[in-house]
Amino acid sequence: MAAVVKWLALAIIFGIQTSDAFSPLSVRAKEKERRSAAISRLEASGRSSFNPFSLVNDMFDAVKPTESLPVNSKLNAALNSIPIPDWVEIRSSLERVQTEEERAFRKNLKYGIGRGSPLHKLRLFDESNKEDDVRIVFYRDSASWCPYCQKAS
Repeated sequence: MAAVVKWLALAIIFGIQTSDAFSPLSVRAKEKERRSAAISRLEASGRSSFNPFSLVNDMFDAVKPTESLPVNSKLNAALNSIPIPDWVEIRSSLERVQTEEERAFRKNLKYGIGRGSPLHKLRLFDESNKEDDVRIVFYRDSASWCPYCQKAS
């Protein structure tokens, strides 16, 4: 692009005749022609202006099924026959399979002792330390997605 500008500047200075393809007026005319063609294509598609979010809608329209799929009655009956447990049942089944180490971890989590974890809100390291002994507070990413924040726990 810079070379074309330099060439045009030299051509203007020395009075060299440029072809119509490189003249600034023809470039502008071609750009205007391209824009009007794009606008006419938009109007033909039923849109008055370009909306970048309409691209998402166009992609969705391209992949969505045009007609609903038939329901497989056997599969539907099998899925409906599966019992859905409530939260109390889920909790009790998880506690049954929990190891002693996992139980100790959960119990010590609220006291800030035990193995380091991003779940700790307070980290005291062992039972000899109390919350009143804390003199320095380090802040870290509470979402725990950062590997460097994980190292601090």
